Amino acid sequence: MPEFNTLPIGEARARSATGKRAALLQEYVGYIERVAPGEAGKLGVCPRNRSVGVERGL
Repeated sequence: MPEFNTLPIGEARARSATGKRAALLQEYVGYIERVAPGEAGKLGVCPRNRSVGVERGL
């Protein structure tokens, strides 16, 4: 008999991505997991590390 389980959407996306996209998604999932229930977070680009690619990804 097949077994069906649910998982958080972030984990599902991270598992289905490959290569650089998977690494980037995994990094973002790590940020999200650090936010406790009832809290919020803000993700930005460090002034010394500004790049169009990073800003576009956010």
